[in-house]
Amino acid sequence: MLLGTRQAGAAIEGALRHSSTGAVQHRGIERLAVDTHGYTHFAAGIGKALGIDLCVRPSGLADRKLYLPRGFAVPDALIPITRCAVAPGSIIRGYDEFLRVAASLKHGWCSASWLIERFGSAAKGNPVYETGAAIGALARTIHLCDYLANEAYRRTINALLAQGEAVHTLQRAIHDGPITAAHGRSSEELIAISGALTLIANLVIFWNARHIDAIIAEAPEQFDQAHLARIAPIAHAHINMRGTLRFDLQLHRDALLDHSSKSTPKAQNRTQS
Repeated sequence: MLLGTRQAGAAIEGALRHSSTGAVQHRGIERLAVDTHGYTHFAAGIGKALGIDLCVRPSGLADRKLYLPRGFAVPDALIPITRCAVAPGSIIRGYDEFLRVAASLKHGWCSASWLIERFGSAAKGNPVYETGAAIGALARTIHLCDYLANEAYRRTINALLAQGEAVHTLQRAIHDGPITAAHGRSSEELIAISGALTLIANLVIFWNARHIDAIIAEAPEQFDQAHLARIAPIAHAHINMRGTLRFDLQLHRDALLDHSSKSTPKAQNRTQS
């Protein structure tokens, strides 16, 4: 899913609605990659309450900060990257209401995208927001420890996000020209153009995934799952995006040139006369 704002909400919504029961199951989505912007601590907290881990890739040193419970012993080497401690009271005060909000989201009473927007930075001071943000900060700290210390985990996250970013290459292959001013000035036109491009890209991804699954189903023992996990259905070189047909005429070159150069008897008579 490639969106422009608050993509954490879209990721949570997609993972939830993928299952018919509204809950993440073992046979459902295992990993989902989106652009890294739009991540918030509250989104990580509400995702954790629903059994979903939001694994962000740090974009700079300023993002590599640890949030720890108040009174937690910190080694001297980690003090420079440790931010203000999380107070347990901020989690307890709004915990019951926070669980109610998570349950409403799980059962479809509201969308995750709307909820993340509702509990943005402007909601500071709200007990539900404070609870979710505190839980999300702790969950993000655990993720950062794994990300920085576990090389295999870090490679998995980076490879997955690289696959998500590669969808932009697919979209450029579908439409590589600029959108002129005459076709993109109103918000309705922009939504229609963006939605059409996303729909076509999703169709290509679905077509590739279906054929990959069909090949694997014929001989599953021949394919290593570790290798399959790094294959994304975003290739497009085998698809004729422009509908352009090319024919190799080299085999018939002499016959075509001879036929075009020969003059008919009528033409010869006309020339003589």
